[in-house]
Amino acid sequence: MLNKRSTDNLVLKVVKILEPKILLIVLFITGASVLVIEVTAIRVLAPYFGSTLYSLSSILAVILGALSWGYLVGGKLSEKDANEKSFYIFILIAGISVLIINFLSIFLLPSVGHRLSYVYGPLLISSILFTIPSFYLGVLSPYAIEIIKKRKPKDGLGKISSQVICISTIGSIFGSIITGFFLIPNFGVETIVNSTGILLILIGLAGITQANLLKKSPLKIIIFSIFIFSLNQTLLKIRNETILYTNDGLYGRISIYDTYKDNKKIRVLTQDVGAMSGKFLESDDLAFDYAKYLSLHNLFGTNLKNALFIGGGAYTLPDLLIKNLPDVMVDIAEVEPSLYYLSKEYFGLSSSLQLTNYIIDGRKFLNDTDKKYDLIFADAYASILSVPVHMSTIEFFQKGFDALNDNGLFMANIIGDLDESLPSYLFSEIKTFKEVFPNSYFFASEGLLTKYPQNIIFIGFKSDERLDFKDLKETSFSGIQIRNLDKKFMDIDRYNLAKHIIFTDNFSPVEAYTAKYLKRNR
Repeated sequence: MLNKRSTDNLVLKVVKILEPKILLIVLFITGASVLVIEVTAIRVLAPYFGSTLYSLSSILAVILGALSWGYLVGGKLSEKDANEKSFYIFILIAGISVLIINFLSIFLLPSVGHRLSYVYGPLLISSILFTIPSFYLGVLSPYAIEIIKKRKPKDGLGKISSQVICISTIGSIFGSIITGFFLIPNFGVETIVNSTGILLILIGLAGITQANLLKKSPLKIIIFSIFIFSLNQTLLKIRNETILYTNDGLYGRISIYDTYKDNKKIRVLTQDVGAMSGKFLESDDLAFDYAKYLSLHNLFGTNLKNALFIGGGAYTLPDLLIKNLPDVMVDIAEVEPSLYYLSKEYFGLSSSLQLTNYIIDGRKFLNDTDKKYDLIFADAYASILSVPVHMSTIEFFQKGFDALNDNGLFMANIIGDLDESLPSYLFSEIKTFKEVFPNSYFFASEGLLTKYPQNIIFIGFKSDERLDFKDLKETSFSGIQIRNLDKKFMDIDRYNLAKHIIFTDNFSPVEAYTAKYLKRNR
């Protein structure tokens, strides 16, 4: 049995062993915090600006710029008087500013996010949200180098610097991995940001208290931090009262809510900024007009036995096909794992032996499968701000062509506008598609006179037989009607595709092109 004296001695020994390492442990945690913030920042901006190259580049530029600024300032401050008191104050300030990220994202972003440019908006918002915490976390490394140098004057500056940079970088690697592989799949972004802020505040307070810098002030700081955290949680609760479900998936923020369309109640699934799927709650009617174009498969005389959907959404289209074609077998390649189960819970997707769900990227599925299909429907385009570039190229469409049986159909839902001004995302995509599917057809779901972005349905027919849609005014299949079809059919011969490019895996400037036409339509 250990007596009190031996216990105290053991504690003192442990403290003595750990004390020289505490600063390095703290640097590991703060290094991890930088990457936790950096990875979650993408999810903070996505609902307003999408998961685009502009968002990613803005976040990286702001955080790296603020860190560099912090390194410079930290080095200058450390030459004057590097001490642990100031070191932990910097961590405390960083923690409070991280907590404020959530407050600003709840209060500021909904008001101004959608009004800003999709190109420069992410840069502005990233600067507001992430500069201060990144700056103060950047101050720490050069400051810690000087503190350790004072403790160990015999150690060379190179040895100390390499040790500090190594530990901080390993922490960043850990932060990146744990955020992507564990935190985001299991917790909401708000929880992750709040927890990171609180952890930094606690570390800062512990270090400050140990240094006897503050007497009554820590209590005030704790009360202030609790206030910010509670305010964040209250605002989140108020914001989510009208939403049936909201959480972070592996690839974006998923929300499900009820609203009205044409005075009828509908349930909508959104991912980041885009409405992916929806259905009327009082009938089996499809809520979005573009989904009705699935029924056009009936006009091509294709005998559907095997169908593949790339992108499940709320699984309304696969469910519709199964209900109307009792012999069809449907495969779904959906990269977001939770959507299948959410569709069962909120959209009435029934369990069926005809449906097989694969949690896999659609292009990878096409690359790996040897199966042939009579119909492939690509609907992985959640919004115009979230176009999967690797599913926009000639190589992707070629894989789709190769996976079709003879007389098979490849259908895709693409979002674009009919303005032929260069550069044009839509007409470049059409040109790319026609290179693989010479026998192809295109429909503007809102009509040819509509200038703003709309759903454009691509249909590629793996057959030499041509269909004439110019005089077809309407069609129906299993109660699904499409009216004024002749006013929605795009006669591609009337458009000059020669001036547009073909998207390839090597060169596919999708984000730049979509940003251009979004600017035209704002």
